[in-house]
Amino acid sequence: MDFNYFFCMLVDMTDSSIAEIARTISYDRSYVSKWYNDKALPSISAWDDISPKLAALFSEKLRKEHYEKIAQKVPRVKTERASLSDQELLKSLLDDAFKTSYLQTYQKEDSLAASNISIMINGFEEFMAFVVDIIDKGLTNEEITKNIYFQYDLFDFLTSEIIDSMVFPYTSNNNYRLHFTVNSRFLNNYGNELIKKLHNFFRLTSQLPFMELIPYKSDDLKEFQCAFDETYYSYGANISSGNNFKIFITKNPNIYEKGRRKLKKFFSELFQLITVEPSTENFLYWLNQEHQGQVENSGIFFLPVLPLYWGGWDLREKLYTENLISQADYDVWQVGLDLSIQEKIQKSTFLITESGINRVMHKGQVKTCEGFLQLNAEDRSTYIAEIQILLEEKKAKDELYVIPNDMANINRLPTNVIYSDGITAFYLQNNQVNAYKTGRLFYKINDITLADFVYRYLTELHFIETNDFVL
Repeated sequence: MDFNYFFCMLVDMTDSSIAEIARTISYDRSYVSKWYNDKALPSISAWDDISPKLAALFSEKLRKEHYEKIAQKVPRVKTERASLSDQELLKSLLDDAFKTSYLQTYQKEDSLAASNISIMINGFEEFMAFVVDIIDKGLTNEEITKNIYFQYDLFDFLTSEIIDSMVFPYTSNNNYRLHFTVNSRFLNNYGNELIKKLHNFFRLTSQLPFMELIPYKSDDLKEFQCAFDETYYSYGANISSGNNFKIFITKNPNIYEKGRRKLKKFFSELFQLITVEPSTENFLYWLNQEHQGQVENSGIFFLPVLPLYWGGWDLREKLYTENLISQADYDVWQVGLDLSIQEKIQKSTFLITESGINRVMHKGQVKTCEGFLQLNAEDRSTYIAEIQILLEEKKAKDELYVIPNDMANINRLPTNVIYSDGITAFYLQNNQVNAYKTGRLFYKINDITLADFVYRYLTELHFIETNDFVL
């Protein structure tokens, strides 16, 4: 029901005159006449003031039979009259009608100027585009952290095509933590659907800079709610049968704060499937102690590219002295070497992309904290000589598998490091500058079932050519 229809209905039901309405809201009668004749809408900047005045005027004149007639058009009137005053109910109905008309005419950003107006998004793909746009426009140079609370299974909606579009071509000092829920029933059944969810998760962690994805296990996924960018609150529902999912977004500060507190409490009571470990020392201790003696499988260690940090100490000192690597690279080099000598890593099968090997071995391009570095001939030879020993040892033990370049959709492989042996699992947020600066590099998987599924996922990548695994 749009504004003109509902406004005319109220005017006619109550026998109100245009002049009376104009006096009540302190408007020119010619302008109010345009509302009645469907020639214009009220100003959105003034709607917060107009809406309660109209509701007060009409609520004094409406009778029981009028509400019954309105309920034929808006069924919620029947139930809400018991909990709301007539004035509150009318204000809510006027707001909805105004919003419906306004969204058909004006830009979404303008619609949010009125605190009691929400915009409607058609489906999750449009919603994610809106969120990414808000984050993109709001980035600053400040070192700040913002929380996003997403009460729904994020990966129910994400497709490969949506993830393809969710790319920030730069980094920022801002840090976003996306708390979201995972439907626990998927953790009870391993299959293609779960493989795709895991793959989409690792892809998303790969290509969204300054974004920490923090999943929680939940059975309560009946409704969608989200609070983000310390400003916006949204909720969603299926408007009709089928897949007609609508999401409403508001900037009302009271609604946002109430929703944020509710969501924060909701997440505080859930089991966190993955946690970040900011201390390298604590992470390596956890890696050595976790389920010691219980592991039946040798681990799989996925490397999107050969790491610079597995080069020797002499190369590290030389590149640092020549200002070719930063202090962050110098420090992380130590972390990389410490990780490479861990027993679980030493015994694991390395899964590396062919392009990730060729980029280093043939082109001399290595990835640093701040992008790619082109090694000169001498440094490249030094690095290759050291890394070649490791690769030959792994190959001799049948612990090296190279994913070929001609694999379909190879560009959709994750670009972060992933490990699992079926019981212990982790991944490194190694593609983000912020991860190195903040120490939020190591992500531990807390759930053994999920760790096992990550192992199976890596196994699928291992045999990708024969399993027809579709990315």
